[in-house]
Amino acid sequence: MFKLLNALVLLLLSGHVMAGDHYVITHTLNTQKEAQEKAALDGGWVLNTNLYSDLKKDLFAVVRGPFSTQEMAKSELDSISEGGSHPGAYVKDAGNLLITKEMSGQVDPVIIAMLLGEVRIDIKHEQGSDHPCEPSTPYDNISLNYLSVGINAASNDMETEEITLDFGQSAKIKKTGELQRQRRCLE
Repeated sequence: MFKLLNALVLLLLSGHVMAGDHYVITHTLNTQKEAQEKAALDGGWVLNTNLYSDLKKDLFAVVRGPFSTQEMAKSELDSISEGGSHPGAYVKDAGNLLITKEMSGQVDPVIIAMLLGEVRIDIKHEQGSDHPCEPSTPYDNISLNYLSVGINAASNDMETEEITLDFGQSAKIKKTGELQRQRRCLE
C-alpha cells in the first residue's frame, strides 16, 4: 500500500517541483570537501543546500534522508543521537527540490541531488603543451573526485581518501571558453 501511495504521489507530481523532503542534518559546512570528509567519517551524504528552496544557501549539509514525513525523520534523529553522537543534529523540511523530473529524465531527482553533493568537480589551471593529448593553449582541467574511507595502517584509525574518477580528459579552453572532451588519447 505504501509503495502504491508513493507511486501515485510521484505520478501526480511528475514534471513539477517536489516538496516535503525532510532531512536529518548532522553538519552544515562552507565547503563541499569539508562536508564530504564529515559524511565519509560520520555517515550520511552531502547535500548542496542550493538545491532546495527552504535551506540556507551556499552551504553543504551532511544529511540522512530524505524522509517523507517529519515523524520518520525524527525517528532517524533519535536513532543516530543515542549515546550523545551528533549533538547538533536536527530535522528540517527542505522545501521544494529545484531539480525537476524533466531535468533528471528517468532518475529520481533526489538521487541527482545526492550525486551532486557526493561528487566534487575540481578545476586545475594548466598552461597547455605540445603533447597531442593536451590542449596547446592555457586551459582549465576538469576532474571528478569523491571521498571514501580507509584504515590508516600505522594507527588503525579511519581516514578519508580522495578518489579521482577516470572519465577521460575534460578541459575548458581559457581563450575561447570552448569545452573539450577527450575520452581516450590514442597517441
